[in-house]
Amino acid sequence: MGTASYVHTETCWDYGDKSVDVPPLRALYTDLTDLGRIFGVEKRAKELVSGLKSRVAALKRTWPEKGDPARVFVYDSGTDQPFTAGRHAAPNDIITAAGGTNVFGDLDKGWTTVGWEPVVEARPEVVVIVDYADQPAKDKIAHLTSLPRLKSAPAIRNNRFLVLNYGDVVSGPRNVAGAEKLGRYLRSIGR
Repeated sequence: MGTASYVHTETCWDYGDKSVDVPPLRALYTDLTDLGRIFGVEKRAKELVSGLKSRVAALKRTWPEKGDPARVFVYDSGTDQPFTAGRHAAPNDIITAAGGTNVFGDLDKGWTTVGWEPVVEARPEVVVIVDYADQPAKDKIAHLTSLPRLKSAPAIRNNRFLVLNYGDVVSGPRNVAGAEKLGRYLRSIGR
């Protein structure tokens, strides 16, 4: 239609040039910088990006010096099959910044559906529950704990669920707050 538009880097990864591999947090910094330029608030955008980067760097300094990162499964929704985050979705970088590893971080996808068997095989130690209004976290936790095949997963067995708000896990400045919350949780469980 000839309308000039801005395509959000992380959220629109599935619709853009897939040969460009921009990690989600870097995509966020790019978008904030671009939006600052578009709306004539470059200085404010630069300060925001600099502050977010500093917080991520500070968070990385809290990682344990030894041991493997905690294996984290992101559960957004789905009962027959779970809807989760691959490496092109913001939670992948949130988990990495917090000192964990996304059990589906090797999937060349953004948000995607997987089977329950790969979740069982990944043996997640923590489950991040994405909480939003029409699908409360308590219902999602109840569903996960009711699945016999997941009972052997360390996260389920040890009741290790961290609830993050939808706004913390979709691309935006709140990603860093989500990473900080997850980082505190990982440290609290000795990971």
